[in-house]
Amino acid sequence: MDRRADHHLHAAWRAWLDAARDVQAAVTEYAAEQGAGRYQVEADVKKAARHSEPHAVEG
Repeated sequence: MDRRADHHLHAAWRAWLDAARDVQAAVTEYAAEQGAGRYQVEADVKKAARHSEPHAVEG
């Protein structure tokens, strides 16, 4: 892999890892605020994501 491609791959992984960290922090915070288990909140989010309509985002 050339140096530029390696840099882009590293940047893509970094962005993904940062986003994953932010989601985990948000799930943990929300669960604590709601008095719910983090595991259950995460499972609910995953279920909602799998069964959502592609353009069902409200803004």
